[in-house]
Amino acid sequence: MREIGTERSAIWPGAAILLVLLIGLGVSFFTARSFETDSLTDQRKAAMATAAQLTDQLNMTLHRLSSSLRAMGSVFHGSSSVHQGEFETTVEVVRDWRAPLDFAAFAYARRFNRLSRQEWQRLRGARIRSLHGAAQPVDALPESFIVELTSNENPLLDRYVDLATHGYIRAAAASAARVPQEVIMGPAFQQDGIWWSALAFHVPNGMNEGVLVGLLNLNNLFDELESALPAGLRLRLRQHETAWGEQGFGEQVILGTPLPAGDVTDTITLRIAHGQASWSLDWDVLPEFGSQSGWGAGNTVLVAGGLLTLLVAFLVGAMIQRDSAIRREVRRRTAELAQARDEAEMANRTKTEFLATMSHELRTPLNAVLGFSEVMRDELLGPLGQPHYKEYARDIYNSGSHLLSVINDILDVAKAEAGRLELYEEEIDLSLVAHACVQLVQGRAEEADVSIETSVPLDMPLLMADMKRLKQILLNLLSNAVKFTPAGGKVGLDAKLRKDGGIDLIVHDTGIGIAKQDLERALQPFGQIDSHLSRKYEGTGLGLPLSRNLAELHGATLSIESEPNKGTVVTVRFPPQRSVRLRQAA
Repeated sequence: MREIGTERSAIWPGAAILLVLLIGLGVSFFTARSFETDSLTDQRKAAMATAAQLTDQLNMTLHRLSSSLRAMGSVFHGSSSVHQGEFETTVEVVRDWRAPLDFAAFAYARRFNRLSRQEWQRLRGARIRSLHGAAQPVDALPESFIVELTSNENPLLDRYVDLATHGYIRAAAASAARVPQEVIMGPAFQQDGIWWSALAFHVPNGMNEGVLVGLLNLNNLFDELESALPAGLRLRLRQHETAWGEQGFGEQVILGTPLPAGDVTDTITLRIAHGQASWSLDWDVLPEFGSQSGWGAGNTVLVAGGLLTLLVAFLVGAMIQRDSAIRREVRRRTAELAQARDEAEMANRTKTEFLATMSHELRTPLNAVLGFSEVMRDELLGPLGQPHYKEYARDIYNSGSHLLSVINDILDVAKAEAGRLELYEEEIDLSLVAHACVQLVQGRAEEADVSIETSVPLDMPLLMADMKRLKQILLNLLSNAVKFTPAGGKVGLDAKLRKDGGIDLIVHDTGIGIAKQDLERALQPFGQIDSHLSRKYEGTGLGLPLSRNLAELHGATLSIESEPNKGTVVTVRFPPQRSVRLRQAA
């Protein structure tokens, strides 16, 4: 068993250290993950805010371009007929606004249906042309938008070109013609490696209806937008095709790739729509977005937590070793104390048993001494002759009586501790017992000039107790009270019936009293309380302990209330079961 316990004591410190390491590293890992999650959340919030800001910036640019085209259209609303020269002058005025981004070309296209288009060609003698790469011929179109005024800066807006032959430009022009007062942006399209978009605004030119078209170079727009991107943020742009497009419904990648790259941690998608243009802006978030370095708070927490865990594990190991050493020492000392306690208890039991068995051996010679000294004192067999012999015989008798009383007290205490003291119970009249006990100590009280009073109610029930032991209790308490009460003092013996039916016997005096810290010592066998008055009398210190033992044999309790120079009150409380009247009533 000792080897098993030793093995366990050697194993559990290592297990405790391992447990600390596992818990510490686990907490560090999950805390680091929490920091990483929080960091990713914060990164996404910051990226969302930046993407929204840049998207708003793109929207504002498109609105500014629309306002620029609307301002240019005011020339047509304020004139009966705008000619080429006036149109070119208006373009120059708009260009003088020095906007950071401007249209690549302007044109005014007159709106025709099929019949009016044919009449216009006959009167003008001009040939209407399709845009380069257009899929539809002019004659097949039910509606045409023929360029009459142009800034001559882009072939897409050449004079006499029918814009309706180009599906993406027709989308803007036809919508603007049907929605007056609104600038309509057409879908993006690619021409000669460049992405374009047409913005159209319905304007009248004299008696004729038409649209003002601005051609926007989207590459310049995207370059400006990408120049404002912070590190770690990348833009991809997809266009949602409509029925106006050359390819019908679907999606078309304008900027970037269809899918995000492998190093992207998150993608934020925002939508914008202007007229016939509907775009999805995919803002790809890279790991380095918003961070000062690639290390990160999570890694810092993980490393710091690991180091702290190692330190704690080391301290725990040291504390466990120290605790084990202390426990071993405590076990050794406990074993020694237990052995000493067992030896002391064995010696005490031996002493008690020895005293209990010495009753006959001690009392027999004392009885002989007392008997013979009594015969000599009373000269029962004739005169002694010498007067001093009679005095010696009286002294021998008194000393023997005192010695017998002391031995009886010692033997009674020993028997009580050994559990050999037996009670011979009977119904006792407390008034008679109280009177008898007072009579026995009356002589000593008169010598000490101390008065004794008793108070026992007439209706007090009988007490079931051992007469001899009850008198022994009261005589011990009365003798102590008289002994430690100065001349002129008072001693009292009272009997009271409690509400629960129990009986209290109370001995009180006006003596020197006992300090609170000395009360427990006074109840120990052979206990002596240092006092200038107590030393005037002899005593073994067995009266109070023996009285308490005898009271407890009756199921009663003995308590002391005392204060130096104010007297002492000793109360013996008998349980209700010892009241004979109460028992008979039950």
